[in-house]
Amino acid sequence: MINKIKQKYKEFITSELNTSYIVLVIFVLWSVKIAGDLTFFTFTDIYSFLAITWRIITSIFILLLLTLYFLKNFQESFKTVDSLSTSNYFKELKILLYISLAIFVFNYFLPDEIQNYGKIQNIWLLIYIELVSIFSTVTGFYILSFLLKWLLKRKHKRTKIYIQILITSIISMIILEAPFHYYHIRSEDLTSNSLLIALSVILIISMLSIVFLTTRKNNWIAVLPKKKKWSLILLYLIGIFFSFAFIILSSGSDGESKFSMAAQFTFGTDTLLFISYFCLLPYFFKLIFSTIVTLPTTSFLERTNTEISSLTYLNRVVSQTIDFDKLIDTVTALALQTCRGIASWTEIYNKDNSISIASTQFLNEINIKSLDTNNNLSNYLQIFEKSVLIPSIKEDNTLKQLNWSALPLVNSMIIVPLRTGNRRIGTLVILHPDEYGMDEDDLKVMEAFADNINLALENAKLVQDSIDKERYRRELVLAREMEEKLLPKALPEIEGFTISAFSIPANEVGGDYYDIVKLKSGKFCVLIGDVSGKGMSSAFYMAQLKGVVMSLAPESLSASDLLKRINKTLYGKIDKQIYITLSALVVENVEGTLTFSRAGHMPLMVKTNISDISQEIKIFRPNGLGISLANNLIFDKWLEEIKIETNPGDIIVLFTDGINELRNSSNDEFGYVSLKQILENSVYNIRADEVINNLKDSLLQYLGDNTAHDDMTVVVLVKNSNY
Repeated sequence: MINKIKQKYKEFITSELNTSYIVLVIFVLWSVKIAGDLTFFTFTDIYSFLAITWRIITSIFILLLLTLYFLKNFQESFKTVDSLSTSNYFKELKILLYISLAIFVFNYFLPDEIQNYGKIQNIWLLIYIELVSIFSTVTGFYILSFLLKWLLKRKHKRTKIYIQILITSIISMIILEAPFHYYHIRSEDLTSNSLLIALSVILIISMLSIVFLTTRKNNWIAVLPKKKKWSLILLYLIGIFFSFAFIILSSGSDGESKFSMAAQFTFGTDTLLFISYFCLLPYFFKLIFSTIVTLPTTSFLERTNTEISSLTYLNRVVSQTIDFDKLIDTVTALALQTCRGIASWTEIYNKDNSISIASTQFLNEINIKSLDTNNNLSNYLQIFEKSVLIPSIKEDNTLKQLNWSALPLVNSMIIVPLRTGNRRIGTLVILHPDEYGMDEDDLKVMEAFADNINLALENAKLVQDSIDKERYRRELVLAREMEEKLLPKALPEIEGFTISAFSIPANEVGGDYYDIVKLKSGKFCVLIGDVSGKGMSSAFYMAQLKGVVMSLAPESLSASDLLKRINKTLYGKIDKQIYITLSALVVENVEGTLTFSRAGHMPLMVKTNISDISQEIKIFRPNGLGISLANNLIFDKWLEEIKIETNPGDIIVLFTDGINELRNSSNDEFGYVSLKQILENSVYNIRADEVINNLKDSLLQYLGDNTAHDDMTVVVLVKNSNY
């Protein structure tokens, strides 16, 4: 019997029946119901046993048809629920609040005399009550539709089960309402049936709990702009106010309230609205809490949404990489890191129609072949022309047939097609351990990711197929020039100082970094750093560091504050084997006051003039750990900031370890002593660019015909004698 009902339901939902016919039948039924109520009002008693029974019977048919209409529309909207945007959510939330306001306006014009089955004075008042009842019924269905739709939009693996329980509980509550309509006839108090009340309380508590548990995936709030978050908080507060106000309004201080009496003219409406607003409370409370929690990180997330989608950095890096195999390895690893997956692979479709696994992360070719013994997966992957999210492998008819015992922890995936020009050359697959563990935000990143990858792959493939070894070397030199473009093209003028710098990468693409930025106070901050390692990976993280610095500097208050913010942003987001050393020097005033803080970088060297004939070389080593080596609590604890007073003619030198570790043909280090000697030989009132030229000449002379094995970067400031 149950199976037949389910089958009939599925046939109806999937049928081509126009919903306008359902609306027409509902309109006719409501008209008949109102006509019957007018008849009872005119000839007998509107609250008699027969009148109430008439309303219950006709209302049941109306509610059934409304439910079918709701399910029909819900089934259609469920197909497109993944395409719903945040703007749709705001629009529907505002509509919900507007109709809630209308409920209170309707209630205001209801006379107090109708409370507790009071007399309805005339036929026009009865018609008004009927209209209030109709509007309330539609409102109840709209609220539930809104709630269920957006819970499904941010679903997790238990969402469907929770929603089924929620709908069952709502129907049970409406059924339990029926006996209460007859209590006034038997002159019984509503509280006399303790069993019904106890069941109602249990159902209400279960519904509140279910809504609270289902409202779990709220990470979409984190990426909203600050203005939208405040708008959301305001809308939620209004929603909470309306929900509480309606619960109070429908309860009444003494028996049945006037609004409750009006709503009861369509059986179930009073309960439906009461449940709807009650369910909105945990939903609004949980979301408002999630919104408030994400407010402090809004500025950072707004920046990362537009710049750190890995895309700007990926574009900078892949444009410098012409080794196809290395590029595929980098892309496969970076995609896995971006989507927080457990494994990934890239397969390439060769011109002879064979398939080769070009790169893997945390799985091997044997795992993939065990998963796809008949090439069903490869054929399936090639169907998709653009990136696609498979939120649940168990719900995909093709994927669930594969041998997932080879990869038992995998429950969702993202598929990214790879192209060079118009030719499909492969597919990147990212695997995740959780059903619905990845969402539309991850897919959007991967879609933009794919555009950059495809461009990079096309360039790499063209280079790999068409150029010879000499051409390859020239392209590497070009990559070096592109890397140098990340460094400042020109240095700003700092009042009270002259400033100059140089950077010589050891490899074609280096990892040294320097820049001059303005802090929130408008003061200049000189930065110099070094990414561990060399080549492709260090250049990528250098580009990432530059983007983060440009985003955070305008909000930072001091040298140490900037370093703390950088560490907080990058900790846990870069490879555990990679760390960054970084120094920050802030020019506090034209008189020569400096503040200095370093995150595991080389010390600061200052040649200070004690008198016209006396000078001293000072080395400053404030405490500090490298960027991304420790979480912000430990990093902030160890980071130290010091103040340095300079005199006219003082020379301030910031450098990377490539300077002191430079080796000549005899394998002797350049060291601090040689650097100090150059500074000691510098004349009083020398300019910064002259110091840089002296340093560069000395370093190259010391290096001779030997090859430098590390990048060399120096930034020099000289205090003007005019201040």
